[in-house]
Amino acid sequence: SFTVAGDRRKIASVITQLLSAAQRLSTSESSVSIQFLRGREREITVKVSDAGAVIPSELLKAIFDRSFSSVPMPLAPRAEGSELGLSEVYDMVGMHGGRFFVNSKTGQGVTFLFTLPAVQLDGEEKLSHEQAVNSGR
Repeated sequence: SFTVAGDRRKIASVITQLLSAAQRLSTSESSVSIQFLRGREREITVKVSDAGAVIPSELLKAIFDRSFSSVPMPLAPRAEGSELGLSEVYDMVGMHGGRFFVNSKTGQGVTFLFTLPAVQLDGEEKLSHEQAVNSGR
């Protein structure tokens, strides 16, 4: 079995922010889903998807630009929360040694995906808390 070592509140905040972003991008035909998967070796993957949403490619490129704290979403169908701020999510995932991706294609929706290092609890090799939390992006 696997677990993740890290700041519980920050990881919960990442999930909450991604669910909120997917909800803001959703349409009446959308369905937002979240999956927790075993990724590569010693890695947990969390995937938040919205099958009906789309982020235009020119805005998708700006999401990780450090000069943006948020990206305006002119095509978002919901008036409230008209900006999508993901730099904080990127930072929190990176602080835990994980990786963060956003994919969006017309007809396939939007997928927010992040990974976190896993710690094995079944007696095999164990990573210390510091190794799991402080590993590089």
